[in-house]
Amino acid sequence: MTTLTMPGLPQKLADRYQSWRQQRSALQQDWRTVRWLAVDLETNGLDCGPEGILSIAWVPMQGGVIGMGEARYHVIRTDVPLNQSVVHHHLTTGDIAEGADLRSVMAELAAAMTDAVLVAHHAGLDWRLLKAAGPYTGVAADPLAVVDTLQLERRRNAQRYQHDQMGATPFDAYTLAACRQRHDLPTRTAHHALEDAVACAELFLAQAWKLAGSGSLTASQLVRQGRPA
Repeated sequence: MTTLTMPGLPQKLADRYQSWRQQRSALQQDWRTVRWLAVDLETNGLDCGPEGILSIAWVPMQGGVIGMGEARYHVIRTDVPLNQSVVHHHLTTGDIAEGADLRSVMAELAAAMTDAVLVAHHAGLDWRLLKAAGPYTGVAADPLAVVDTLQLERRRNAQRYQHDQMGATPFDAYTLAACRQRHDLPTRTAHHALEDAVACAELFLAQAWKLAGSGSLTASQLVRQGRPA
């Protein structure tokens, strides 16, 4: 890789600018040529930090198809007091005790995320935890961009709910299950990281194919439409 040199600009900033240019160039391609990585985290409550991550799963997509052979699922070992989330996420205390170290899982995830766009449903929650896990584990995740399938669906259905309930959107309109149902996707078991990652990947592909239609669609167009709130 050629190192960018810019007179008067510190090399660290020059490297960052070069990385930004490469990312921007990659996202100008047709969406099918870019790597996407659907990710799901299950946690010990909604307001926990990275120490409360209970399981992580991811599945890659490229060429408009899901690479199930490269899918990964890890239960994470943690010492924090567990609440009812373990049952909710189909885990046991024994599973947690025998789980993997978060740092090793983050290293594997970071490698899988190289030159890929992270995709998640309600991505702001998962991305917040993954960013916090960087300084916590010493391993930073650095995707090309982040796409939220919830936001893709919200923009697709903006007119549908514009006049409902005096402009209010039904509270359950954008759950993963509800979004999948609108695309005629089959029901999947919820609140299991791998099942949810695959469910998110299937939803994303359905959304992308419909947005592309018979025309072209770049990865950057998908990123813009699916930017997390």
